[in-house]
Amino acid sequence: MAARTLRSVMAPPYPLHLHASVNALEQLGASSHLSLWDRSELLQLPTSLAAMLRQRFGSAAGVEHYLHNTTTSEAPRFVWKLAAILRSNFERTLFLDTDLYVLWPSFVHTLLSLTLPMGDVAMPIDVGRYFAPWSRSPVPPLCSAVMAYWSRRANVVGLLEGAAYRLIWHLHKSVRQGDQQMMQIEYMRNRTDLRVLTLPEEFYCPQNQQLRQAPKGGSSLDNGTHAASTASQPPPRPVWETSWGKLWCKALHGHTFRAEQLEALVAVARHGPW
Repeated sequence: MAARTLRSVMAPPYPLHLHASVNALEQLGASSHLSLWDRSELLQLPTSLAAMLRQRFGSAAGVEHYLHNTTTSEAPRFVWKLAAILRSNFERTLFLDTDLYVLWPSFVHTLLSLTLPMGDVAMPIDVGRYFAPWSRSPVPPLCSAVMAYWSRRANVVGLLEGAAYRLIWHLHKSVRQGDQQMMQIEYMRNRTDLRVLTLPEEFYCPQNQQLRQAPKGGSSLDNGTHAASTASQPPPRPVWETSWGKLWCKALHGHTFRAEQLEALVAVARHGPW
């Protein structure tokens, strides 16, 4: 659904590349959705991560058990996420979570061609920074739902591999065992040479609830909200509210969107102005 939205609104177009599991590739192929991507392939571990896992668990059986034991720990799926980020075939890459819905047509072009030349990595600030230890962090915690990066730069690769190492060895038991938490720790402790560009919240508008109740007959767009849409009047544009005013959401990080909401979501993106 997110890929379909991106493909519908992105201008100018950029190639889309998918790394996924065997089951995911089979399901997408059976539903004819695989054509949304220009290229798709089986997600495999980079050599560096495979070596870390062998060092940590010793045997191939131990590695397999860890990677597929997602019922008792979040860490393995985030190791796979870091593997996907590391496996990019492009010089400059924009990684998007599968529940990141792009609304701004120039979202991809701006981050890859205009923003990224000014740094090594660009990521939005994490709104969940109000609790410890991130409430005391000397630098704003980052959110990996959106990540623009130079794929082959040594300091960027070091950031990702360092985060994976911290996950695999379970070095920080007091924080969530996620990719962005480990990237944050690796960045603060070992990657002072990394130029990180912090994007504002409207680049992903997490769990946005700004689509207010519309008259009867409106199309459902989010849990508890509705968006009225006609040929002459598009659905209300989602916004990120601040003390200085409302900012249009360039993308939505939505965990609650359903398939029937896609049409209204794309309509929001297609009706400017931007």
